[in-house]
Amino acid sequence: MNFRSLHAVIAYSLLYISVYLVHVYGNPFNNYDAVIKRESVPFEDCGSKYNIIFLSIFGCTKIPCLMQRNTNVTVNVLFSDEDNEASFLKHRVLWIFNAIKTEAGIDPDPCDNQKDCLRMDNGNKSYWALIHVDDNLPVLSGTMLWQVVDENDEKTICFKVPIAITT
Repeated sequence: MNFRSLHAVIAYSLLYISVYLVHVYGNPFNNYDAVIKRESVPFEDCGSKYNIIFLSIFGCTKIPCLMQRNTNVTVNVLFSDEDNEASFLKHRVLWIFNAIKTEAGIDPDPCDNQKDCLRMDNGNKSYWALIHVDDNLPVLSGTMLWQVVDENDEKTICFKVPIAITT
């Protein structure tokens, strides 16, 4: 066995092990480029109670985020919760195209401690959710408006991201 084939075997083994660990333990960000670079997807805060530290949208490497019709996209948010109050999150996500708003399907909703979608993360909290990109959405550029309220219907997290729907 020469050096190049040994190198390939080691690289393949490391890839296999990392995929296995993500499968077994889960990937809290589900966006490998963002995890490696620790770069948040650019967003506009629209009145969050908590400070949004990091936003990851699977497959989004630049703005606008490309979202393919009839897929589910994982969104992860890391936010500060100094008082440790966040234990229930109800999502309302809107697609906005030319001032027309359409509600998006989210799972799990609501997110609470029972569903493993809300986690402690180095003194902060993070949550993940799947957003369904409906097959009926127009192939247009627009905005994804993500609003989160707590059990008292108080807005806790709100952000906007430029998106483009693709086929």
